[in-house]
Amino acid sequence: MKKLLYLAVFFLVSTQMFAQKEEDAFRSIYACCFQRDYFTASELFETRKHELSAIRQKYFEAVIYNAFNRIDESQIRIDEILMPENSLPDSLEFRLYETAGDNALKQFNYKKAVEAINVILSNYSGFLTAEQKSDYENDLKLWSALE
Repeated sequence: MKKLLYLAVFFLVSTQMFAQKEEDAFRSIYACCFQRDYFTASELFETRKHELSAIRQKYFEAVIYNAFNRIDESQIRIDEILMPENSLPDSLEFRLYETAGDNALKQFNYKKAVEAINVILSNYSGFLTAEQKSDYENDLKLWSALE
């Protein structure tokens, strides 16, 4: 009975340590991306990606590929992540739609850019300041005219 108890405690402690390690890796890489330091983010990602869940790996690949103009690869990751069976916090989904819009603009695909902006304004306006919301609304008019 004691062996079983020790085994259960060991399992709980190791699970908690892995979760903490993943969260630390995620926060470090995310901070670099948020500061737009994509070279450091890319280096950190390469050294710590094994600590991240598959969905978080794809998230950072989408963002980093976008930053280094690997648009098709970025969009593939975004499409994989935004499948209905996946679950991400709204703040990360918001960032993915921003990245998808940027991917579309870089490819002169104004229709997809408009779609991304519409999703942002409809579903994630709570993450926007008044100035950002105004910018998105202006972008929407511009990209809609170019569709």
